Amino acid sequence: MRPGERPLVGREEELEALAGVLNAMGGDQGGSVVQIAGEPGIGKSRMLRELAAMARARGHVVLAGRAAEFEGEVAFGVFRDALDDWLLACGAQRRAALAGDQEVELAVVLSAFEGAARRRRDVEQERHRSYRAVRRLLATMAGGSGLVLILDDVQWADPGSVELLCHVLAHPPAGNVLVAVAFRPAQLVWPLQRALASVVREHEAVRMDLAPLSVEQAVELLGADLRGDVSRRVYCESGGNPFFLLQLARAQRLGQSGATARQGVVVPAAVGVALASELSSVSSVAHVLLQGAAVAGDPFDLVQAACAAGVDEASALDRLDTLLAAGLVSATDVAGRFAFRHPIVRGAVYESASSAWRARAHGRLAALLAVAGVEAGVQAPHVERSARKGDRDAVAVLIAAGDASAQRAPAVAARWYAAARRLLTDGPAEEERRIELQVAEATALRGCGELAASQATLDDLLERLPAAHPARVRVVAWCAAVEHLLGRHRHAGARVTVAREAIQDSEAADAVLLEVELAAGCGYENRHDAMHEHAQQALAGATGLGGDRALHVVAAGQVALARYFAGAPTDDAVGRAAAAMDRLEDAELARRLDIGLWVGWTEAVLERHDAAIAHCQRVLDVSRDTGQGATLLVTMTAQAWAQIRAGRLHEAETTLTEAVESGRLSGGVFFAVALGLSAVLATHRGDHQAALAAGEECVRLGRTSDPGLIRGMSGFYLANVLIEVGQPRRARGVLLEMSGGGPELETSRSGHAAAYEVLTRAEVELGRPDAAEFWARRAHAAAHGGALAAEAAFADRAMATVALARGDAQRAAQLAQHAADRAHASNAPVEAARCRVLAGRALADQGARAEAVAVLESAAHELSRVGADGYRADADKQLRRLGRRAARVVAAGNDARPGLDSLTEREREIAILVSRGHSNRAVATAIHLSEKTVERHLSNVFRKLGVTGRSALELLIGADGGRAA
Repeated sequence: MRPGERPLVGREEELEALAGVLNAMGGDQGGSVVQIAGEPGIGKSRMLRELAAMARARGHVVLAGRAAEFEGEVAFGVFRDALDDWLLACGAQRRAALAGDQEVELAVVLSAFEGAARRRRDVEQERHRSYRAVRRLLATMAGGSGLVLILDDVQWADPGSVELLCHVLAHPPAGNVLVAVAFRPAQLVWPLQRALASVVREHEAVRMDLAPLSVEQAVELLGADLRGDVSRRVYCESGGNPFFLLQLARAQRLGQSGATARQGVVVPAAVGVALASELSSVSSVAHVLLQGAAVAGDPFDLVQAACAAGVDEASALDRLDTLLAAGLVSATDVAGRFAFRHPIVRGAVYESASSAWRARAHGRLAALLAVAGVEAGVQAPHVERSARKGDRDAVAVLIAAGDASAQRAPAVAARWYAAARRLLTDGPAEEERRIELQVAEATALRGCGELAASQATLDDLLERLPAAHPARVRVVAWCAAVEHLLGRHRHAGARVTVAREAIQDSEAADAVLLEVELAAGCGYENRHDAMHEHAQQALAGATGLGGDRALHVVAAGQVALARYFAGAPTDDAVGRAAAAMDRLEDAELARRLDIGLWVGWTEAVLERHDAAIAHCQRVLDVSRDTGQGATLLVTMTAQAWAQIRAGRLHEAETTLTEAVESGRLSGGVFFAVALGLSAVLATHRGDHQAALAAGEECVRLGRTSDPGLIRGMSGFYLANVLIEVGQPRRARGVLLEMSGGGPELETSRSGHAAAYEVLTRAEVELGRPDAAEFWARRAHAAAHGGALAAEAAFADRAMATVALARGDAQRAAQLAQHAADRAHASNAPVEAARCRVLAGRALADQGARAEAVAVLESAAHELSRVGADGYRADADKQLRRLGRRAARVVAAGNDARPGLDSLTEREREIAILVSRGHSNRAVATAIHLSEKTVERHLSNVFRKLGVTGRSALELLIGADGGRAA
């Protein structure tokens, strides 16, 4: 309790709930979350102080930060406020030990680690790496004593803090960590609203919505200050709000009823009158210092407050005593720093000063911070509020602040670039600088996922750029690339077409650049002949130019992909593109990172799995080394596709975890692809609930795109799950709808063999064999004449499914076995094993039991080896129908008892961590999975090892003679 603070009244149930949460800390459930919600003045901060006191009494480390109303521009401000001072007090050695090997990632968020050597530039779309590092840091800081992290007034948090808090809420730190947040619900940004609601919905958080006090509680709170009718009048004016009650009681004045709005907060008029009365009772000189403090921040540094107020420090000390005695401010735990009694008080003080006075105060403080060498990001809010047009020094500070924030908090960077642009003088002298700043602003907006705002910024730039400006074509191309990420393929194509028609020389560098974008747009719109034509023109032009080797690789990759779509993949165009890519220096590759799309994805769909994975990894490495994240998601999805097809499911899981987290930050249509591939992977794993959730979200995003490739892929990803969970009618409907209502699929299309197989299975399950055969024939026609083994496997499996439905089990078995052999030879183990499962069914229908069992056991073994337990369950089901117990994968020389070698790599990792006493949540945090995914893997572990619980698992792993380590 602060000095002079009254006892807490009317919150007994809430205090009991907080005590219960603290008592549960350290249990198997790991970290927990407390949410305290309510209107301004209702007592949220007081509840947090009570929580802090109870936690300290139990021996927990308590760290607290608060967002401030006028300071939402400091990147990760609320987390820095909570953690930096404590970390700095630890000393360099302990701080390094707490960080482990993640000082670089932590330096993105916390200034306490900014001295860490930079090994690579930050990538704005991979801020989640730093967010993970913060989670691990919190878990390490908790240690055995436990950590309570308190974040107050998060409705005012800066965009970086919001992103990080959403991440922490979705992935709570492992171990003995309690995160407590307080907020005004009506002022929360939507992402934070959603994140807070989600953890409550999942029963992983305690939420308290603080209600007004009753009349009796209000009288108890006011005590002897007010009695009888006066207390009731005060209650009516205050609405039972504790802060308003105390403010009215303090002033001993009642004004007119009603309400006034201040910065979006409804404050009763009587309270406004009372605040004004209280402030007017302070001497004018003290009031000026108070206004300077409101400019400096909350909490505020006395030296900075004095500077902002324009008074000397000696005078400020005298005036501070007056403010302390009046109860308007109070001392904090840090020497020289003070806090306002309540944010509403600070807001009232700030607004009591004229706008001209505030501008001068911000200017004085900005000058002080500049002389002190404080980082540009701290100076920028004051510079923005005080600088005049044409102030070159102010522009330089804002640009420096933008550059410093661009990778770690791009939304803040966009604000500083825009502010700098507004300060530039009108006229041609500053036009080039204005263009640079507008491009930087658009880049930052794209980095924080504000793709529409980024495109609007580029649109505005294009309206001002003269037709002959040397940067115009590049801005057009870049704008089109952003529009493609938004799914606005038609608009992008129209924009680029107009620009291309204005260029006469088809081999000019600008013409080649635009031909590449035209080819890209045609690819997204499934206009493959036009894609091939534009890609060929781009390739010819790039070859003629000679100098830009990376652009040549992009065009060559587009040609190869267009040929694949056209059904002619036997030409080794992709091989030539890949060889040209291998000859590029990293610096050349860094200029065209969309090579991850045009070479990586092309190799993936052409079933050159290992080459695709390796080339994608190189693009990802260069992206991260150069701090460019715009194409990360495109490249990661290509890599994940190849990993899934190659049966490298553990690697795919890691890649897709990164991709989905990146997509939630950066947005765009390839986020839908990442979600869709996550649905595919979850289907392989047998986690149909997770697969459905990812597939549904994928389709929701896909519907925001123009008709074409991405929308069709989204439909397939969801339909693929629906057919596995017994919803054939909906699977058929979604797939046809997302692919254009049917005609798009009814013409045999390259790359659609997997979709045609889903439609075949749907029609069979709906009892329509003729319709099924229609789609099976389409699959066969779309399989490149069998040149691609995995696609041929889809087609042959579709034909085999129809044959089996018509009673021709012999033909079904032959087709499925042939497809399995080819898929296995081309390193597509999951598709090979799925073909064997179908062959086993057909053999069983023929009465060839022994052969069926052998084929099914082979399939089950292979599916278990790669971790495709969803499809393994189908093999097990067929074996049980034949009276055969499902086969287990048993390590050689390990008797008849199943050992750890029967597990996939991921399952083995989880089994070892669980056997060491880690909770599911702790395991999930340690290896970057969701808790539900860990639960699913653990269920598979128990089934495979034949154990029923954690204790038995621990004994079994101990009996494996140390091989688990």
